[in-house]
Amino acid sequence: MPPLEHAVALAERDEQWIVAGDARCLLAKASLVAGELAEAERWIGEALELATTHGIVDLPHVGYYHVMVGALLARRGESGPADDAIGMGLEQMRGQADSLLIADALLERALVRRALGARTEARAILAEARAAIEDCPDAGMLTQRVSEVARKLGTAHARATPGSVLTERELEVLRLLGEGLTKREVASMLFVSYSTVHSHTKSIYRKLDGATRDEVLERARGLGLIASG
Repeated sequence: MPPLEHAVALAERDEQWIVAGDARCLLAKASLVAGELAEAERWIGEALELATTHGIVDLPHVGYYHVMVGALLARRGESGPADDAIGMGLEQMRGQADSLLIADALLERALVRRALGARTEARAILAEARAAIEDCPDAGMLTQRVSEVARKLGTAHARATPGSVLTERELEVLRLLGEGLTKREVASMLFVSYSTVHSHTKSIYRKLDGATRDEVLERARGLGLIASG
């Protein structure tokens, strides 16, 4: 949080209002993660006020500010208003904002829909979030977040095996690696970049707790994720 607070100060000094607003939004997110709801409310309130004052409120990614408002309301148990705020933010972001921001917004909405009793719809939103991050070169903590939300929605078993948290694309990469293809050959087969395959491979190694290809493939065979031999 200190670097983000420093960014706020520098951005305001140089009148970089988009940076100033975005840094506040990220501070709100960090405060939510830390459970500091009053601080989150302060930061996101300032972000929206700044966006309105300086005419950037209609930028696509500023929709994420509204998502943070919804996330805050959800943590206070106000599921209806939370759903409205997140929905407004998503509508502003769709098709134009960063796909990882959209995925994070979808995960927040999936949990809100579950709280409202719309479990089937919540699962569909979760599937949309998973698809949004599947081909990203580096989804970061969102890969783990998807698994956490899936467990809360009852779409993953409490005693899930390591292989059960692999995404469909990771399973596809794993199976091609199991056929002896190199990462560059896998990238060519899937019509994606080498860096994308490399990122998926790193995630597979982490989830299957392996340090080498042979070790990962052996673990995958033991779990029945790829054919033996």
